[in-house]
Amino acid sequence: MKQIFKLLLFPISLFVLLSCGSSKELKNAINNQDPEEGPRERLELAHQYYEEGDYYKAIQLYEIVINENIMVNDLEEVYFRYAGAHYAQYDYLTASTLYNSFYRAYPDSENADPAYFYRAKSTYQMAESDPRLDQTTMIDALQELQDYLITFPEGIHATEATAMIEEIKIINQQKELGVGQLYHKTENYQAAIVEFNRFIEDYPTSELVEQAYFEMLRSRFELAEHSVDSKRKERYELVLEHYGYFMEKYSTGPYAKQAKEIQSETEEQLKQLT
Repeated sequence: MKQIFKLLLFPISLFVLLSCGSSKELKNAINNQDPEEGPRERLELAHQYYEEGDYYKAIQLYEIVINENIMVNDLEEVYFRYAGAHYAQYDYLTASTLYNSFYRAYPDSENADPAYFYRAKSTYQMAESDPRLDQTTMIDALQELQDYLITFPEGIHATEATAMIEEIKIINQQKELGVGQLYHKTENYQAAIVEFNRFIEDYPTSELVEQAYFEMLRSRFELAEHSVDSKRKERYELVLEHYGYFMEKYSTGPYAKQAKEIQSETEEQLKQLT
């Protein structure tokens, strides 16, 4: 089990460590060559740094302790805190890997529950903090959170995991809705209508469905506005038809006023055409 973690440790240069402005107590702990007192001092100081929130120094000492492989009885807690220190340092990629390795090594540990959860949360933090990552990372986070709830249905982080799952679903739905909005922005109104309709079919219970219906109404209006004369009347009539359906469902919603403006302009255009 220990080998899982040792393979994940980053190489340490003691020369760099001792020359980067570390504290005297840190240097003393690193230089302590006593076979019993040295590892114990390093372990105790690592825990002290961790408790004080000095995660950078804690990481350095935890890595030495793990490589020394002496404090056998304490290594489980060392591994868990080592992962936690990386998480606290916003190194979510390493934290996710370490939490996953911890759970595999200690599935019966009292820290197995939070390790499983924070593996998923680390993946979520990666996706949220770096917009350059594609949607796959957020989907991975969703799957890991769902796996957590299956493994620990009454886990200590079950409530937070459930809330995060709902948040991820909304984020993904907003991205899906954004496809239609992009088509509308680039004046490809027919494609926008198709995308908004697809969104409504794919996410019928989403809280964004009302917005999707309105965006589709607006796209239908713009399509009619930019159509050749032979198609304008038919397409304006489709706008009114869609408007009637929209108001049946959302007459008191936040888009009702804008929808009425579209209706008024549509009826005015139809009068001119006839």
